[in-house]
Amino acid sequence: MNFRQEHGPLQASRHEQYRYTAYRQVIRWAYGVLGRHIRKPLPSCVVSAIRKQFPEGGGTYKGFEWPHFGDDQ
Repeated sequence: MNFRQEHGPLQASRHEQYRYTAYRQVIRWAYGVLGRHIRKPLPSCVVSAIRKQFPEGGGTYKGFEWPHFGDDQ
């Protein structure tokens, strides 16, 4: 399933949407589709390049989080 089907539209700035899409595309390119609770951290050079291309106004970023099982129940 894609994000929109599970969570609705992404409520974020345009650059945040672009960063999210870029992160997902790199993961798909490197690992394929992983599934809902399967996550892989990206190399810091990739994250830095994406953040440089699509910066956040305040410069505050959330960062990688391991899945929280039980959140969707």
